[in-house]
Amino acid sequence: MSIRRDFLIIVIIILLVLIKPTGFWREIKQIWGQRERLIRVLVVVVGLYFLYGLYTLYSLYDQGWFVR
Repeated sequence: MSIRRDFLIIVIIILLVLIKPTGFWREIKQIWGQRERLIRVLVVVVGLYFLYGLYTLYSLYDQGWFVR
């Protein structure tokens, strides 16, 4: 099932590139121009998710889930 899904995603991407090549390249250039902002946003989101995971582990520890 995974190979089938991956193949479908690749086909969809190829079709999008073939249908609108100028729009696709324009969007890629725009995204590349904003790569620093995208990286900062991704780092903040991943950091917040990590902190949420630590908070969840701490609260579960306080509730006694990790007692032997």
